[in-house]
Amino acid sequence: MDCDSYASHHLDHEPDANKVIEHYLAVGCFLGYRMHPLFWDEWYLQTYSDAQVTGLSAWEHYCTRGASEDRNPNPFFESKWYRSKNGLDSQTDPLLHYVSQPANAMADPSPLFDSRWYAERYSELINPGVSLLADFMGAREPRCPHPIFLRHPSLTRDIRGRPLDMASLFSARFNYLGLTASRAEDDVDSVRRRYCLCTVITGGYDAPAAPEYRDDHVDYVLLTDRQITNSAGWDRVIVVEPTADPIQQSRYLKMHLADAIQDSSKYEVLGYIDGYIALTGSVTGFFDEFARSGRAVGLVPHPERNCAYQEAAAALLRQADSDANIWRAVAFLEEQGHPEHAGLFEMGFFMFRNGDVARLFFAEWWRLFERLGNRDQLLVPHVVRRQSLDYFPLLPRPLSVRSVPPQHPSFALRGHLPDTAPHVLATGSGTGDIESATSPSHAESR
Repeated sequence: MDCDSYASHHLDHEPDANKVIEHYLAVGCFLGYRMHPLFWDEWYLQTYSDAQVTGLSAWEHYCTRGASEDRNPNPFFESKWYRSKNGLDSQTDPLLHYVSQPANAMADPSPLFDSRWYAERYSELINPGVSLLADFMGAREPRCPHPIFLRHPSLTRDIRGRPLDMASLFSARFNYLGLTASRAEDDVDSVRRRYCLCTVITGGYDAPAAPEYRDDHVDYVLLTDRQITNSAGWDRVIVVEPTADPIQQSRYLKMHLADAIQDSSKYEVLGYIDGYIALTGSVTGFFDEFARSGRAVGLVPHPERNCAYQEAAAALLRQADSDANIWRAVAFLEEQGHPEHAGLFEMGFFMFRNGDVARLFFAEWWRLFERLGNRDQLLVPHVVRRQSLDYFPLLPRPLSVRSVPPQHPSFALRGHLPDTAPHVLATGSGTGDIESATSPSHAESR
C-alpha cells in the first residue's frame, strides 16, 4: 500500500499505516479510494466477480488470496506473466515485487508494456519518483505503452472501428464480450451426402469424448496416437504412431486430413472440429450449405476480431504461447506487408472439399506453421490473402462455435479435458472400426 499517497489525498494528518488501513476499510473502500495507484478497486471487483461475495474489500481480497492466485491488480499488470518472467515463487506478490524495484527499473509489467521503449519515448515527461507503469497510468495526456500500438492502430479500436482508450482496451483483454445472438436453425431440406467430420487428439491433451449428437449420414472420425480398444461413439478411429512432439503432430494431422484418411476421396466434404468443442446438435446444415456453395474451403470468421495483430495481442495477454513465438509471427506478417483488418478466423471448426485449391491452402498453412511456431491461427489470414482464397463463411459474425454460454445449438465449449483413461473412449450410439494410419508422419514430410 502507498500510505503517503493515500493520506495526501484522503486524510488531514500525517500518514500512519494503521490509520490509513482503518480509514480505507471503514470509508475508503466504499467510496472507491485506492490503497495504491497501481491497484484499481472497482476494476478488480468488476473483473473478478467472485471477490464481491466474500465480504472483503478488493484490497483485502487481493492481499489474502488474489495475489497468490495471480489476479491482476489493474488492467495493465499481468500477474501470471510477471511471475513467470521474473522467476517468482508462489508466495511472492507480483505487484509488491514490481513496486519494490527502483523507480528507474525496466521490468515490464505486461507483454504489451515495453518499459525501455516507454522510458526512451517519454524521457522528458516521465515522473522520476514513480514506476514507469504508475507514470503511464497517471499521465494526463494519452501515452502508448508498446510500439505495436503505433504500428497497428487497429489494436486500439473495436471490431466496428470505434476507438478504445487504453484502459478499456486492456480491461477487455481482447477476449470475448459475451455477445448474444439468435440460435441458427439447421437446414431441414438437407440432401443426403457422404460427409466426414474429424477430431484430432494426440498426447492426451484432450479426452476423446465421442460426439453427443450424431447425424446418420456423417462419418465421425477420431485420429489419435493412443492405442484404443473401444471405439464406441465413433464411426472410425485412426491410430497414428506417437511422436516426440504431440502438439506439432496434431497440427500436422489437422492440416493433412485428406492424407491421413486414406479413402478421403469418397467424401464430398471433410470437416474438422477441435476436441475441446462438444458437438451438441446437427452439423448437416453446415455441410449442405458448404457443398452447395461450390467453394473449396469453409471457415468461421472470428466473432470479435478481424485482425491478426489484434489476435497476437490477445495471445500475449492470455499467454497462449511463448512471447518469442508470437512476436516471430507478428514480425513475419509485418515483413509481408500484411494489412490490418484483413480477417481472422476460428480454426477450431472448418470444412473443405478434396482438390488442388484446398491442398494448396493447407500446404502453405503447414509450411508457415513449421517455420514460425505454434500460433497457427495468426497465419491463416495471410494464407487466405496471399492465395486470394474465396472461402465460404460457415457462421455469420458474431456467432462462435466456442462461446460461453453457447450461441449455436450445435456447439458448446467443453474445454480441454486431459485424457486420464486413454484406452477407454466415451460411450455413444455407434461403434466403428479401429484403423492404423499408414500415411506419412509430419517428420517424414519435411
